[in-house]
Amino acid sequence: MKRPVARTLSLSCFIMVLAFAAAVVAHGQSAPRSDVQAVRFESVDVFLDSSTHKLAAYQFELFATGGHAEIVGLEGGEHKAFAHAPYYDPAALQGDRVIVAAYSIDAELPTGKTRVARIHMQITGAEVPEYQIKIMETLGPGGEKIAVTAESR
Repeated sequence: MKRPVARTLSLSCFIMVLAFAAAVVAHGQSAPRSDVQAVRFESVDVFLDSSTHKLAAYQFELFATGGHAEIVGLEGGEHKAFAHAPYYDPAALQGDRVIVAAYSIDAELPTGKTRVARIHMQITGAEVPEYQIKIMETLGPGGEKIAVTAESR
């Protein structure tokens, strides 16, 4: 008589383990949550065009309009004079805008259009942000103010 009871208990335990395993697998394969927003990363290249003037220093503000963009990193530019990461306000890395500045005392400075910075963004949601640049200051090698145009891609 003890054997059938033991066999029944073993079978019951086996069925409970199978049911538990099926529940765990089913929970892991649930439908995606609709309240979670998509997150993606992109980089924004900032170009300054100083025409025929040598660019020795710059300061600009980059901000995002539309969408939700967070700045998550900064790199320097393509010319060796601005290859190192520029200076920036670390507190602004938590928002959708940043003030960036750099200077160089190199003898060889860029002229014309050059990428001065690459800014890495984390975008949340489906809306595509637009980026705007506000030039605050640009200087030549002697400290003279020079006119530049700016663009981002």
